[in-house]
Amino acid sequence: MIEANSRYFVDSNVFIYCAGDNAHLKDAATRIFEAVRDAQSLIVCSTAILEEVHFICYRQTMDRRRACAIVRDIVRSVAEVFPVTLQDTLLALELFRQTSLPTCSVKDYYHIACMINHEVPFILSFDADFDQFKTVRRINPLER
Repeated sequence: MIEANSRYFVDSNVFIYCAGDNAHLKDAATRIFEAVRDAQSLIVCSTAILEEVHFICYRQTMDRRRACAIVRDIVRSVAEVFPVTLQDTLLALELFRQTSLPTCSVKDYYHIACMINHEVPFILSFDADFDQFKTVRRINPLER
């Protein structure tokens, strides 16, 4: 359920599927963005997310212009892009040290740390690994 007047951090996979060719995933990603906007909530991400999207889109297409255009479109469409700071890095390291979540990637800890430090309670993601973090709530676009 999308809550009104909240902030939603967007994982890279949602942006990538929104720009991709898989109709089912693209539709789910597009609908979740519409639901957030309809609830008058804000879509946010971090510079780490932008880097991931840039890397993955370029690797998939080998098209420099398309990869750059996708990232520019994201920057224009989100309410805010958070920098990944030293404070985020230190918190990510501490979370990583304290927890044993073998399926979570290191980058997921950075996303969670950025969300905690910016008080963003929700993440839009197809990645169920975020369900293991008790400090945030994942919204799965496929369940919308």
